[in-house]
Amino acid sequence: IEVLQCVGLPKLDLLSDTDAVCYIVCGSHAFCTDVIDDRNSPIWPHKSRKGCIIPINHAYAQIFVGVFDDDGENKDDEFAGRVVIDVSRLRPGCEYDVVLPLRRSSSVYVRIPR
Repeated sequence: IEVLQCVGLPKLDLLSDTDAVCYIVCGSHAFCTDVIDDRNSPIWPHKSRKGCIIPINHAYAQIFVGVFDDDGENKDDEFAGRVVIDVSRLRPGCEYDVVLPLRRSSSVYVRIPR
């Protein structure tokens, strides 16, 4: 999995643009990209830490990609959005180059009050 860019991230800091970082999680495996400072539409440079190989243990695994505004060590990062990729929808031996819309909710199901 390789993260190339994000487009139109929300501004989550008062004084600067988003310091974007992506976390990729599948089962017990996780990966973190480099932080791209002060960009609401960050692009990860060629030699940056932006991709990983994650072992898939079963066909119904899900890959979670979360985008956060990094606030540095010992501070909570603000949530910008997430994507869930169902491995069962992917074909072996294929390479995908896709744009995936971020969901703003941090939970799978969002209940809207009536």
